[in-house]
Amino acid sequence: MIVITKKDSTIIKGFAILMMIIHHAWNPQLIGIISIIPGHISSDWLFNTISSYCKICVAVFAFLSGWAFWEAKNKFISYKYIVNKCLHFLTSYWIVALIFIIVGYLTSDKLPTFKIAILNLFGFEVGVKEIMHYDYVNVVFAWYVRFYIAVLLTIPLILKIIEKTNILLVFLAIYILCILTQNSELYLVKKLLHVYFQWIPCVVIGIYCNRNKWLDKINEYNNFIILLTLLCFLLLRHFKSELYGGISIDCIIVVFFIFYLNKLCNYISSYGHKIEHIFIFLGTLSMNIWYCHSIFFLPSHKWSWLINNSQNCFIILFSTIILSIPFALLSNYIQQKIINKISIK
Repeated sequence: MIVITKKDSTIIKGFAILMMIIHHAWNPQLIGIISIIPGHISSDWLFNTISSYCKICVAVFAFLSGWAFWEAKNKFISYKYIVNKCLHFLTSYWIVALIFIIVGYLTSDKLPTFKIAILNLFGFEVGVKEIMHYDYVNVVFAWYVRFYIAVLLTIPLILKIIEKTNILLVFLAIYILCILTQNSELYLVKKLLHVYFQWIPCVVIGIYCNRNKWLDKINEYNNFIILLTLLCFLLLRHFKSELYGGISIDCIIVVFFIFYLNKLCNYISSYGHKIEHIFIFLGTLSMNIWYCHSIFFLPSHKWSWLINNSQNCFIILFSTIILSIPFALLSNYIQQKIINKISIK
């Protein structure tokens, strides 16, 4: 039987956070001109393609959350437990957000207004200047905060619906709601509900994979068939990455992707202990690395030179990873001290 253990999940998160950094660090729209060999013709098309495919990292994180929700479903039907999880998650994020504000103040960056700062605390009005046009200090990749809090608050209902409702009806309802919220001008519908219905399929897929043992069923097929199916979906994704309404096709691809990542986990656990330790380390810090590498993509670009001075793709990637880790470790240390002190379990 295929099981994603807590250690497997941490290793997979390690792979996912590396993909996220590639998704951002190799995105010419965010980082500017990059090339394999500095001084030669820029290969924007190549980096755009790699960056686009690496966005599946978000689906991986959402899938693993769904798997964990079903694994501990007796805990996640308790709102007392969920409130504690929300407080823990938000407190950890608020500490990083405060560090960003302090850094912005010390470097004379433009700070958000009080209203915007409050919205930032819940993952609203955050994003890179090149796409969202925000010109103030914020944890630019923290949009997931508002999505994850919404997921936590609704997961008891989702688990009950999944227990009692046909799977096709579940996904049909999500798809219809995603379409209905797509063009709304109402703030919470546009900024929260639509994002929720765009990404909740990945969480639900994770729940079903655990509940219905889909990974075991996939494993019954010939490996060539499985790999060919994955490659076909990846090819389709190149031409059509989203369904009408905004739901990412990654919610399907992630099942096969997790299947192979889990096999890779088993392999490196058996033969590559040093590699295993590296990915456990990265996976343990993954949420903080997610937040902290935002520092290199702030609107003022005051810290961008640390990673993009050479315009070499490998140096940019390596620098972003290495320089994000100390910031993530510092955040993790402060989080543990504060959370332990206020006794958020």
